[in-house]
Amino acid sequence: MLRALLPIVKNTYIGLSSIDPQLIDYAKGIGLTDWQINRHIRLPNAYPPMFAGIKFAAILANSIAILTAIIGSGGLGELVFEGLISFSTERLMAGALPAIGVALFLDVSFTALEKRLTSGRGGE
Repeated sequence: MLRALLPIVKNTYIGLSSIDPQLIDYAKGIGLTDWQINRHIRLPNAYPPMFAGIKFAAILANSIAILTAIIGSGGLGELVFEGLISFSTERLMAGALPAIGVALFLDVSFTALEKRLTSGRGGE
């Protein structure tokens, strides 16, 4: 599951480092401290790439959980692989459709959370 951390860390770094330098200069010009700049400027402007990384990591973790059936962990992946081996469409779909549903649920949930957190920002 450590593999799922890479998109979160990478997108957070990209989001925090890609803030317009003029915006930081404006914030310093009105007297904001470095903590206030990070809290009110950098972090809110980094939310979109951060949530993109979080959504990707959650979906990646879901797919890894399916693939762990190869090593005998069971779950939905076991149904998928049994369906592939026995050419059973019903068994394959019994594992694949819920896995797809979980991935869609994760995406929709994190999108709603992102909208809730960023709804107070003007223009978005």
